[in-house]
Amino acid sequence: IIMIMIALFHQYNDLLQYQQIEIDEYPF
Repeated sequence: IIMIMIALFHQYNDLLQYQQIEIDEYPF
């Protein structure tokens, strides 16, 4: 479960960097 959360975090992080969007709170 932890590995899945880490994978989702990295994927979401890459998505934010691609869209160049800065947000203060992550939807976790």
